[in-house]
Amino acid sequence: VIMLQIVHGFYTTGDRAAPLQNTLTLEQIRPYRGEYGTDKMYMVVMFREDADVELPLNMPYRDGKTNVGERVFVDFDSRENTTLPIVVQEFNDLYQPTYWVDTGKNLEVLEYLPYFSACTGYDSHVSLFMLMEDPRCNLVEPEDTLPVDPWQPFAGPPVADSCAFSLRCAIEESSDASAQVSRWFQAPAETVLFHVTANPQPREIFEDTEPLKSVRGSAEVVQVRQALPPGGLDQYPTEVKFSLNFFQKTQTIRILLQGQVTCSEYAEFTSLGVHEYSFVFEYQPMAYFDVLNLFGFEPSVYVVLYLAFAAASFLAVVLFWAWYRAKSKMAPGDIPRLNFWEYYKISTFPALFGFCLGIGPLFLVSIVIYYLLSVQELLNDLPPSFDDRVNPDLASSFGTRTGRTGIAFLAIGLYILLQAVQIEVPRDSKVFVHASQFKRSHIAFISICLIFLCIIMLELSQASVLQANMLAFVLALKLFQSVLEVLLMATIEERLILAPLLMASDMMEYMVTLG
Repeated sequence: VIMLQIVHGFYTTGDRAAPLQNTLTLEQIRPYRGEYGTDKMYMVVMFREDADVELPLNMPYRDGKTNVGERVFVDFDSRENTTLPIVVQEFNDLYQPTYWVDTGKNLEVLEYLPYFSACTGYDSHVSLFMLMEDPRCNLVEPEDTLPVDPWQPFAGPPVADSCAFSLRCAIEESSDASAQVSRWFQAPAETVLFHVTANPQPREIFEDTEPLKSVRGSAEVVQVRQALPPGGLDQYPTEVKFSLNFFQKTQTIRILLQGQVTCSEYAEFTSLGVHEYSFVFEYQPMAYFDVLNLFGFEPSVYVVLYLAFAAASFLAVVLFWAWYRAKSKMAPGDIPRLNFWEYYKISTFPALFGFCLGIGPLFLVSIVIYYLLSVQELLNDLPPSFDDRVNPDLASSFGTRTGRTGIAFLAIGLYILLQAVQIEVPRDSKVFVHASQFKRSHIAFISICLIFLCIIMLELSQASVLQANMLAFVLALKLFQSVLEVLLMATIEERLILAPLLMASDMMEYMVTLG
């Protein structure tokens, strides 16, 4: 029940109350297109571990209240007149630097977009489902929707909902550039600003957030990242584009796969006035190969796809052999046999057996490290540094645990490398001790250099600039791989020792170009 009472005596009697009649409009809006026919909607999830960016100014519970029943937001609705001037609130009234400590939460579920506030038509809380179902969008009915069939790659582009419109918004963050943490529009490229659930969620998720506590870093949520490098510390963007791309799985079900925020056209902060920017919202269905590259299909699709590529490669070799066998001028009895099975037994089973002997102990040690550091939290009582000796926050504790786990695996990797070098370069006698040690250290040094190159290749493959120019990146990578193989062959002349290094380089190239 919503009741508005007029308690001022001047407006309670006579003709003075007439101007107030029929001036209140109550409009109830519910989502219905997240999963068509239901009130499920996509949710924004903020994790406490993501402490790289200053918290949004439109976080809920500004007075420290955590009761779900009090989740009511009062905003100024200017949808009927978007030319009205934007009025921003005072920064100190909105800023909550100790939000996570005050609420005692590790995550927050929002039905609106963080950071983007003071927008025409929405004010401080830009509802995500209202953006997706805005009348300015091209909303397609289920019977007219054409989903992406995972078994028909050339069926044509999908037909589904799409949006591309803009709002007027204003920066409510302080223009002071001395903040300890980056503001959202000044975060480095590839910084995760927030997460959006990949699938629509029921409204009960506000009361029970348990299902979302372990989804960080999984396919259940989409990481919304900063796409481009920021401007200067005393600048703000005048154009901000928030884009979401989805996989139309069926006529009524869609899955979000990609999201990013692009800030551009920076301007200088001024001491007076409102710092407005154009907020552009784009919401588009993804084509077949885009979904394929982001692993949006079921695992069975990729199993069939890789088996088909493997069969095609095998068939190409057979056809190549058959062609030259048919064109051979040798007598049929003199043509050498293929001996495929004998070659297969020699090249496959010993390598598989050796792989199992090496991966078994490594797997057991990895399980022990994970159990001690992550499950039992063995070293959590030790401070990460002298600066955080008393009550380190959750973000620093998570980073410290991750770093300690990485150091443990680094130590294991170096130990395995040294053992492998000793196997490859055995010491037969005491006469050539120094020569053996020199050769081992030489191979170990080359191996470590190759590992760093592989890590750099893997990191570069995730950069948005390279993803936008994927074809040029793949060609450059192939050229670099050829040069690297020539350098390795010139540095290590023994083919038996060189083979594992070339295999590691080829595997990294395969992983980098997989998607």
